[in-house]
Amino acid sequence: LEPEYPDTNPDLIRSAFKTLLQRKMYTKAKTTNTRVDGRKLDVVRPITIEPSLLPSVHGSSLFTRGETQAIATATLGDAGMRQKIDKIDGLFQKRFYLQYTFPPSCVGETGRVGAPGRREVGHGNLAERALIPAIPSEEEFPYTIRVESLITESHGSSSMASVCGGTLALMDAGVPIKRPVAGIAMGMLLDVDESDNQDDEPVILSDILGTEDALGMMDFKVAGDREGITTFQLDIKCEGLTLNTMAKALEQARLGRLHILDKMAEVLPEPQSELPPTVPRLKSFSIDENSIGKVIGPGGKQIRAIIEDFGLTNMDVGEDGTIQISSMNTTVLDEAIAFVQNLVTASPRRGGPGGGGGGGSGGVKQFEELNAPEDEKSLSGYCSVVSADNNINNNASHVSNDSISYRSAVSTMETDMESLANDDDDAPAGTSVAAALLRPSCAFVRSHSLTTGLMSQSSVAGISTHRLTQPRDDDECVFSSRN
Repeated sequence: LEPEYPDTNPDLIRSAFKTLLQRKMYTKAKTTNTRVDGRKLDVVRPITIEPSLLPSVHGSSLFTRGETQAIATATLGDAGMRQKIDKIDGLFQKRFYLQYTFPPSCVGETGRVGAPGRREVGHGNLAERALIPAIPSEEEFPYTIRVESLITESHGSSSMASVCGGTLALMDAGVPIKRPVAGIAMGMLLDVDESDNQDDEPVILSDILGTEDALGMMDFKVAGDREGITTFQLDIKCEGLTLNTMAKALEQARLGRLHILDKMAEVLPEPQSELPPTVPRLKSFSIDENSIGKVIGPGGKQIRAIIEDFGLTNMDVGEDGTIQISSMNTTVLDEAIAFVQNLVTASPRRGGPGGGGGGGSGGVKQFEELNAPEDEKSLSGYCSVVSADNNINNNASHVSNDSISYRSAVSTMETDMESLANDDDDAPAGTSVAAALLRPSCAFVRSHSLTTGLMSQSSVAGISTHRLTQPRDDDECVFSSRN
């Protein structure tokens, strides 16, 4: 029409065309009680549900309502998997969070796929708020819960499809939710005349299409369970809504929500009784806040050694002393808890606690200090040797007195022995203590961790040795070695 009407503003033509479509939709709904797709005003589109769609994830569900479809997955993790958000007042962590993805392909388009946009963040936040009241407390279910909703097709209310799919994914993962939650989007049609006066009797629509969202006057999303509403969002394009209109919309939304919950219950009436085998098992316990350093160790060496030696999936230490460990093996969890409790209750050695900067064993195995005989403590700075517990890791070999040829080793270290035998002077920094370790009266220790700050490691005669980097005033230091 532009060549025939060159002086006409194209925006005015588009606006007039949109107004015409609105009137036609309103007239059809008002006179025939049907909508553009043939449904009655309060009818929800056909729903199909397929739980456990993805076999390897913790929980999944394919939720389809009409031409809107979402693949929802639920992933369970420990406290270290919480979503961390930097806010003005500090770091904030979320134990449950929902992430919503709306790729261009779901509406038949192509485009760049990158970081979540404003729309994705908003829709995900709405679906997350709808599910939060149904999430069990941390005391009831200690896992961190992440739900992801991938929209594969969208023609109206993909956020409410994310609520329904997210609920089903949580139930499929064995999360003991309090009650199932479903959502529905309501719409409203008005007869707009030339003076923009609204008709007193608007038409309320259940489960609106994308077309009804674009041409209608309201997008009212309501989510909740059988007992009430957990969240809602209202967008309107008119001057306002009367109380009668809101009451009618809420009642129609309640009936639609109950219908969707009935469909969900037909497929998955309650959460799975057991967690999937792919979910790590968790256990939590507490220690004194002053002992946190012993568990973490200098530079995190101690906690990394615990995770490695016990085969843990993860180990999270809270600032209040709460420790949460995870593993696929529940027996390992009990062993790790017993070790940590023994570690923090053991009497500290003079070389410093395992988590301090002054040394200590720092290892995963339990050590006890053995003082050398008096006739062997011939000089200041001599090291007492720590002996490993019998519970040595199978991957490490324990070098005992029987497996060492003392004569050949001592012969190799004769010079160092002479230095150690000097009764007049303190042992100088750099003196090797390997020969002293090879004496039959001393035990040689191999463990997985070396955190002693007083020594540096070298290799002599194919065994682990250490050199004193500084003398000690109390004639004693703690010693441990690593292969």
